[in-house]
Amino acid sequence: MPRGVQAPRTQEELEEFKERYPDVFEVVQTVSSMETEAQVAKLREELGTIKEREKQLEKQKAYEELLRLQPDFDKIKADQDFLSWLEEQPASISDGIYKNNTDARWAARVVDLYKADKGLNQKKTKSSSAAEAVTRTPAREVKTNATDGKRVWKASQIAKMKPWEFEKNEAELDAARAEGRIDYNN
Repeated sequence: MPRGVQAPRTQEELEEFKERYPDVFEVVQTVSSMETEAQVAKLREELGTIKEREKQLEKQKAYEELLRLQPDFDKIKADQDFLSWLEEQPASISDGIYKNNTDARWAARVVDLYKADKGLNQKKTKSSSAAEAVTRTPAREVKTNATDGKRVWKASQIAKMKPWEFEKNEAELDAARAEGRIDYNN
């Protein structure tokens, strides 16, 4: 800044300074822009680091939830039989393991389906009832009496359900299984 000239304090003084000393104003503006860009770059880097940590925490939380829902998942995920089974599944199922690292319920449902397909014993959880409905044969005869107004489900229908369809009908399927309203012969 030229000697004897005070730094502008108002917008008017800044405009006057710009007109009187255009070269000095341009240098000051360039230096200011460079400092601002450096600060913005530093903030972006810090924000990127924070977002990455947040993503890692979300993944870790989901994995812990998956282990709560499927305590044997560490063993299952390394099992070649499980990996082969995943390869045979449609993408909507296999992606629950391969492309999903934040939705523990989705991954747990995939493991439930695997266990159901393979007839593996599993801890009874709310999410395991689809496997039970499909794989168990009833000890008593199936009710086909439609006079009670309740639907009789076919095991083949249940087996073809998408995970989201099963979840939507899960309470009804649990009740149907308990009441013997699942026809295992169709």
